[in-house]
Amino acid sequence: MTAETDQTRSDIAWLGTRLRHLQTLSATLAGARTEHEAIEATLNPGLDVFEADQAVIAMLDESGTVFRIVAVRGYPDQVEADWGMFPNSDEFPLSAAVRTRQPVIVYGPEELIRRYPKLEGTGRSAALVCLPMGDFGGIALGYDREKTFGDAELEFMTAVVRQCSEAIRRTAFDAERGRRAERLALLAEAGAAFARSLDYRTTLGEVANLAVPAMADCCIVDVLEPTGLHQLATVHVEPGKIARVAELETSYPADPAEPHSAVGGVLRSGEALLVSPVTEEFVRSVTRDEAHRDAVHALGMRSLIIVPLVARGRTLGAITLIYDTSNRLYDAHDLATAASLADRAALAIDNARLHQAQTEIARTLQHGLLPDALPAIPGVEITARYLAAGEGLEVGGDFYDVWLMDGSFGVAIGDVSGKGARAAAMTSLARHTVRVASLHEPTPSRVLRVLNSEILQHRPPDMFCTAAYAHAVASADGGIDVTIALGGHPPGVIVRRDGGLEQAGDLGTLLGVREDVTLTDAGFHLAPGDVLVLCTDGVIERRDGGRMLGEEGLAEVLAGIGAGATAESIAMAVERAVMEFASVAPEDDVAIVVVRPTGDPAGLC
Repeated sequence: MTAETDQTRSDIAWLGTRLRHLQTLSATLAGARTEHEAIEATLNPGLDVFEADQAVIAMLDESGTVFRIVAVRGYPDQVEADWGMFPNSDEFPLSAAVRTRQPVIVYGPEELIRRYPKLEGTGRSAALVCLPMGDFGGIALGYDREKTFGDAELEFMTAVVRQCSEAIRRTAFDAERGRRAERLALLAEAGAAFARSLDYRTTLGEVANLAVPAMADCCIVDVLEPTGLHQLATVHVEPGKIARVAELETSYPADPAEPHSAVGGVLRSGEALLVSPVTEEFVRSVTRDEAHRDAVHALGMRSLIIVPLVARGRTLGAITLIYDTSNRLYDAHDLATAASLADRAALAIDNARLHQAQTEIARTLQHGLLPDALPAIPGVEITARYLAAGEGLEVGGDFYDVWLMDGSFGVAIGDVSGKGARAAAMTSLARHTVRVASLHEPTPSRVLRVLNSEILQHRPPDMFCTAAYAHAVASADGGIDVTIALGGHPPGVIVRRDGGLEQAGDLGTLLGVREDVTLTDAGFHLAPGDVLVLCTDGVIERRDGGRMLGEEGLAEVLAGIGAGATAESIAMAVERAVMEFASVAPEDDVAIVVVRPTGDPAGLC
């Protein structure tokens, strides 16, 4: 009777202990907030509930063809190293349990090898129980002692494993939902970064910083440029590792022509690469010698994505995402996000390059519409400024010119309506017509009448031109006598040596609108130290919201310039006033010409 009582008490004590372990497990699983925490709870205190000595948890990959070990307890580290991945087939007990949704029990190493020959050399448990965790994975429990499992015990273990699997599934779902939100936020932030700037080098650096740590421990961006493949950005969650990555790139640069270059392979194929996890076989396929392999191993890559940067059918580079520090592996969802990020980045690169090419074309064409250099006229300072509107993507219609004639010189400034190729053609016509007509016509007004006729004959519909033409000859006092005519152009401003301001010219009719135009010649004298300032309407119509610089603002700028100021300093002052009037770039082109006799215009005689 005493023996029976002792056994009963022992059974009650055992049951109490097991219930306490079960309560601890249930509480830990309920409190798990991440998949990792749920898996850890399954092993500890889970092992106490199962009274097991060893445990392995393995999950199926997205394809359902391969198991990946995600946690190990009680086994040597070599087990995870040797069996980190294994096929989903009946040749492995854990696979069989998941495939059949039934427990698989193996008693001792001999039975293990007899039933599962591929596991030869791994048998070390006196008993092994493999239990399915739904359709996504399973747990293998090892016992150092001999143990039998009745139906009630297996039913109990299956119920506990089901509770563990539900917690893992719940936290995995929450994690995936969080990762999905992170991926969407990353794409949104990347899109905003691409929209902020057309400097793709800086922008790609920003994107690499966004990707780490949201989507990678390390992000590398390689871009194909005319001089070859260049690594534009390298970011690591541990900044101290960046030097090691850079050293590897220096020693074994990514090369589109190198068969053992992972990035090169993606560039050649134009297809994304997902390696999850990174295997020894993969490392050998992308390394060129033993030293290269050692360096890659030292980085500790666990999972890798390389996506090509492809825009309009052209491969422009690649983005590499690496997990090495985190205990995470990439999946198909991550690959889709990386591909979306790469698509946005590639389009940004291509747009930036198109923008740069368009800007260069516009600048080259604009440069061809302006004089290469102003003539040097002894005794007269002449300087000019030109500011392209916005970002200079289109050729503007503003122009200026200065040229020498026998004993005199001419100054022209004008503005053709519109932008682009049509405006460029009309600007070229206007500038060269004024210069040629000045050699034959006796007065500025007659020169502008010739220009009006040429525009009417050759202009596209709805285009017109404003222009000012001034003819200057030397005077006995060392100054110059000027005659000016205005064809719809803002009057010039005369700045006298004493600071007084006067209008230069009488407003005339727009050119290119009708044949009958009113154009008047106005004459004035510029003594040494006096200044003539001519500008296009981009100066006086410079706006900041509802404010406009206007003729009054220009007059204020010129009145504030001290006596004896050079033509160069005056032009700079007007240019600075235009740029500082508003925080945004000018919406209209700006041309400025400043003429200042200094007292000895002998070169005109």
